[in-house]
Amino acid sequence: MKGVNLGGWLVLEKWLTPNLFTNTAADDEYTFMQRPGAKAKIENHRQNFITENDFLWLSQQGITLVRIPIGYWLFESIDGYTPTVHYLDNAMSWAAKHNIKVLIDLHAVRGSQNGFDNSGKIGQPRWFLRPDYQQQSLQVLRQIAQRYGRSPALWGIELLNEPKAKRSYWMLIRFYRHAYHELCKILQPGTHIVFHDGFRPLLFAGALRADKNFPVIMDTHLYAFPFQTKSLSLYLKLSYIVRIFLLRYLRLWQPVIVGEWSTVLPQHFFDTRPQNEHLDVLAQNALMQQQAYTHCIGWIYWTYKAEKGGMWNLRSLVDTKTIVL
Repeated sequence: MKGVNLGGWLVLEKWLTPNLFTNTAADDEYTFMQRPGAKAKIENHRQNFITENDFLWLSQQGITLVRIPIGYWLFESIDGYTPTVHYLDNAMSWAAKHNIKVLIDLHAVRGSQNGFDNSGKIGQPRWFLRPDYQQQSLQVLRQIAQRYGRSPALWGIELLNEPKAKRSYWMLIRFYRHAYHELCKILQPGTHIVFHDGFRPLLFAGALRADKNFPVIMDTHLYAFPFQTKSLSLYLKLSYIVRIFLLRYLRLWQPVIVGEWSTVLPQHFFDTRPQNEHLDVLAQNALMQQQAYTHCIGWIYWTYKAEKGGMWNLRSLVDTKTIVL
């Protein structure tokens, strides 16, 4: 499967859409929503950032899957956030119309699962300490399953994005297993249920035992590796080897999808080359990864679009023929 994330749409990330944050001191969606006029600004952003024309373009490029990050405020106005369910309704309709499948990703939970802006609020990840927050997450997942479980566009539901799993392994496993069993009661057989590896893929391999009617998929996010080499070709070879060995091992336990990746590279590979060679460097990195990801069920690029072109903007990379889909 060839996929792309619709990042920066229903969960804001300042670095993807910095112009939206102009003249504010906000660093995440939570603080953005405290600013005067925020509701009108964010509604305008959501109406225009992703439209049906984007789904048409993705379909024409051969994209078969979109991963849509959503926040725990999907269905209700809570903690200052505004609901986004009508935008997700539109996305599901557009996806069905243009023969694209959707992975709905619970990207941000109450209290934050990692303390990063992609969880809605920067700070301590208090989700792990609050059973009531965890129950609220389960309720959101149930509501997603109830609302979209019979949509022809639904490919799967991701239980939680990038949790900070270092000190909370067993608690997270319990949450995953509870959520899995709850969703199996609601969803149609064949719907994929996806869990993230908490950036500890070897530790989480086999964490969920699949029911025969509801496939379990591990989501792993693979970005740049910190290899200390000045040679681009050596860096790419080492990166390729690590990726294929990791994916081959993980798929012994369950199917695997690379839910986020990009053409990002250590900065020195660009600093030592003229500007006109930068796209070629990105192209080599993209091709290496596309070849490595044939060892899993598919890949999902981060992300579809951003205010700036380059390595975090798949559409600009396709338009410049840096990535061939």
